[in-house]
Amino acid sequence: MIKNIEKNRYGEYEGEFYSPLFNVDIKVSIPSEQKMDYAQKCVEYFCQMSNDIVDRLCRYCIRYCEEFRAILFEEDMPVPEGVDGREILDYIEPTLFIVEEKSDESVIEFHVECECEWEMEHGLEITIKDGKILYVGSFDDMAPCNLDRIAYVGYYNEDIDMNMNYADKEY
Repeated sequence: MIKNIEKNRYGEYEGEFYSPLFNVDIKVSIPSEQKMDYAQKCVEYFCQMSNDIVDRLCRYCIRYCEEFRAILFEEDMPVPEGVDGREILDYIEPTLFIVEEKSDESVIEFHVECECEWEMEHGLEITIKDGKILYVGSFDDMAPCNLDRIAYVGYYNEDIDMNMNYADKEY
């Protein structure tokens, strides 16, 4: 699935793959040659995510979009109010799929840097580990191997004004 793999000036590998969910080619960052097969497995998982995971991901992205709209009092946001379900994917473009050197190869784990229509400056990040969505929020390099950092930012809480993570605690 990963094609056009080349070694960059930092000794890491970069390639790309096509995402049917987002209908775009996404760059992939692979830290070493030893992680090449593992990165392939992670990309395959991403391209074949279950409907349940995709639906949860969309729900979390909509939370992020709507809270951002409320905080900014933005009425002319490019994302119309009332976007529902998978419609939110039309406003998201994944740009970099990241596999970490410290990845636990006994499970699938990765994070994805995205651009999104509602947060041009900080974008969107999606972090997934072992079938669970750990983080959805602005890009802050939330690697799945750093669970302490993810726990520090917390999980979605509808009773607070400003969340840092829009995913529910799934584990």
